[in-house]
Amino acid sequence: MPSKRILLVTGANTGIGYETVKALLQSERPYHIILGSRSADKGEAAITQLKTEFPSTISSLELIQVDVADDDSILKAFQTVKDKHGVLDILVNNAGASHDFNPQTYNPDDIKTLRQNFNKSYDVNTSGTHVITHVFVPLLLKSTDPRVLFVTSGLSDLHGLETLVESPNERPEIQETGLRQNASFIAEVIADESRLVSRDRLYLGGISQGFTTAVTAYLAGGQQLGGLIGFSSWAHPALAQYGLLSVGEERLPVSGFSLTDGMKATSIFLGHSIDDDVVPIQNGRVLRDALLNIDQSNIEWHEYENGGHWITEPEGVDDLVRFLRRTMD
Repeated sequence: MPSKRILLVTGANTGIGYETVKALLQSERPYHIILGSRSADKGEAAITQLKTEFPSTISSLELIQVDVADDDSILKAFQTVKDKHGVLDILVNNAGASHDFNPQTYNPDDIKTLRQNFNKSYDVNTSGTHVITHVFVPLLLKSTDPRVLFVTSGLSDLHGLETLVESPNERPEIQETGLRQNASFIAEVIADESRLVSRDRLYLGGISQGFTTAVTAYLAGGQQLGGLIGFSSWAHPALAQYGLLSVGEERLPVSGFSLTDGMKATSIFLGHSIDDDVVPIQNGRVLRDALLNIDQSNIEWHEYENGGHWITEPEGVDDLVRFLRRTMD
């Protein structure tokens, strides 16, 4: 039996992180999974449930308490992993939070509280991800095959824009500014991390507008990544500068942009549920076709009968794990 690869998933006691751990426990490849949780009690409860559900797994579980918005917590977690294992093979940056107000309903008189909540979200979702990756790089570099996976969230879900994204061209003034700013920051993080871990070992993933942000950052970077992972997403008008846009049946390519050979090697996973009532599956198909239209041909496309505006369970999670195993091996 091959030795267990050591993997840390942040925010893994619930949501996508928890489902990722479940899928890994069913894998034929053994892992030592470090389940990161801000709450030790919730982390323990998650591990108890996982051990009950998968008593025969060949993988192992370990809890680590880590709050990505707390530097002392991150450093303590790093020291724990260093002392116990001395190496980290895979880091999955999954932890996230939303403290923002709905932009359609918030009271301008609450601007101070709005700023505080925005800063809390940014601290967890952006700064925290960058800091924990930076701190764990020394352990990743000790791996013979280190990998870093960034999971971005669906901004439409977090910000109450669910009714505004059925067409990629609706209310672009709401979508485009935030998209460019977030994609620019992610591109900077990738550039920074690539000085320590090669780009072909970095993965970007997201749901809904989160993947739109991820693919924008990827195209702006102009270089190969290990992979892109997207569920329930679409081709945003801001991507026109990369030739990646379709309005109805009309293609709107932009001259002057072409993929590098390295970018053509980037593996892409796209999943979409037929019953998605927030972003219709046709918009996902347009995104797929638009990527193919710019010669981004290394694409896995999955359609699911059920699942709504989310990751279909268990089929979508299983397909994703198979994709990661194939592209990481």
